Amino acid sequence: MRNLRSPSLTKGIAITACISALLALAACGGDTSAASKGVSEVGTDIDAICEAGKSEPPLVRWAGGGQASVWDEYIGPFTDAYGIQVSTTDLGGEGAVAPRLLAEQQAGRDFSANIFDQEYVQVVPILNSDYVSTVDWTEFGFPASQLSQDETHLGIRITRAAVGIAYNPEKFSEEEIPDTYEELIDPKWKGRINVDPTGEYFALLGLGGAMGLEDAIDWYDRFKEVVDPVPIQGSTSSLQAVASGQIDISTNATYHNVQAQIDEGVPLAIKYLDIVQMNDQYGFIVANNPSPNASVCFMNWWAGEEGEKQRIDIEYKANADVPEGAPEGAKAVNVASETDIALVEGLADHIKESLEE
Repeated sequence: MRNLRSPSLTKGIAITACISALLALAACGGDTSAASKGVSEVGTDIDAICEAGKSEPPLVRWAGGGQASVWDEYIGPFTDAYGIQVSTTDLGGEGAVAPRLLAEQQAGRDFSANIFDQEYVQVVPILNSDYVSTVDWTEFGFPASQLSQDETHLGIRITRAAVGIAYNPEKFSEEEIPDTYEELIDPKWKGRINVDPTGEYFALLGLGGAMGLEDAIDWYDRFKEVVDPVPIQGSTSSLQAVASGQIDISTNATYHNVQAQIDEGVPLAIKYLDIVQMNDQYGFIVANNPSPNASVCFMNWWAGEEGEKQRIDIEYKANADVPEGAPEGAKAVNVASETDIALVEGLADHIKESLEE
């Protein structure tokens, strides 16, 4: 099982702001009138689409999550089944896809990639037909809940990384661990819980479907005053701090990172609270695509059950609307709009500033 790099929500927000500025500059020059070619005309017969894809140029996929080193393991079952070649290029960091597409478009070049995966927050500014093809994925049997929440639903969700809290089950029973974010505010946990200094693992609590920004700031201020959390950045570092006994609870816990540590023999367990923050990764098909059938064939596989099985087997990354083990009635929240980005950024900034005081 691989412990591959996970995208950073807060980095994605900063990158989104930079992309928006670049797009404003792009409006001053370059041809942005091109419409998607081919993809809208492939139909909905997936067998016929995949058969036609065999005669199209091989696919190039862009991503930023460190999958290139294990891509042969990922893609083998797809290539064996459909005879379509797919290479992947790791662009070297979160949010790298959108600036690359923008630069190629401004230069008047054909896009180098056919498909890409990114967190939604990192590509909001380019979700239009100049850059991304429109596919009605519900016609391929995907539920509406798996579609990206932009106006025309250009993307299909590939993974959903659920955030919970982690603890050492050899030291505590599940019943001894808090059930809600409010229950984390307890003097008995003083100095025994961490906070990520970037605000990343609390940031989605500011969404309207969670606490809302004002109430989330109030919650965090009370949490900080009562618990005096230990600043530890990153999921893996905080999980190791739990294992070593430095802290009792990590609030930087994502399912795939916890399971990767358990694979290494580390005594950990994850528990989801009353609000489950979700970092969603979406797949998109690039506009003006010379391989429309192959692209749709691959994305149908990648976003479906077979692709999910590969991600679970290799990285523990699932795609369920709500993760297994979440309490009944838990609120699952994710970034779905530019308004959401502002709320998330507001709480993350507040947390960072509070730790600098």
